Amino acid sequence: MRKYGVMNLTTLRTYAVAADIQPTSGDPGATPIDVPQEDGRVAQKPFAECTMEELKLAVKNKRKPSRATIPAADAARVEFMRESLARHFAQGTRVQFKTTLKGGKTLLTIQGVPLEEVERLMEALLDGLMPPVRAVG
Repeated sequence: MRKYGVMNLTTLRTYAVAADIQPTSGDPGATPIDVPQEDGRVAQKPFAECTMEELKLAVKNKRKPSRATIPAADAARVEFMRESLARHFAQGTRVQFKTTLKGGKTLLTIQGVPLEEVERLMEALLDGLMPPVRAVG
């Protein structure tokens, strides 16, 4: 257990259930994990070589999508806002932007913004309200 840590092993167990696989018996390090890549592809890596972030992404990718889907108009607006946040915050930051559907309404959750970055968050939100108008011609 010390070799991989409790959190990694717990996440592996969650992944195994979601992916309907059995971890490699004995040392689970060789257990293949399907890790989603930024370009949408999936790369297979042994558990021992995966970071916690990669394990979490793999679990999320294997879980069944919920039945409730965000309306198309909301999804487009959310994606525009997500892109605005990505432009304003460096890729390594822990700012998270999540959506949920409750009572037919799309809800946003933004977390992990350092207090000294609140102004940057406000800029990102304002930029994310309206798509930029492009000149035609």
